[in-house]
Amino acid sequence: MKTYLTTCALWLGDPPGFDRSQLPGVDHKITAFFLKHLLP
Repeated sequence: MKTYLTTCALWLGDPPGFDRSQLPGVDHKITAFFLKHLLP
């Protein structure tokens, strides 16, 4: 069971160099794209 949990933790973890502090900016850009291209 321990091996399974360790494997899941590795799959769900952030890769090296991934910076979560950039996510709000990315979310904003995605939202702006959809607002521009999908709304009349």
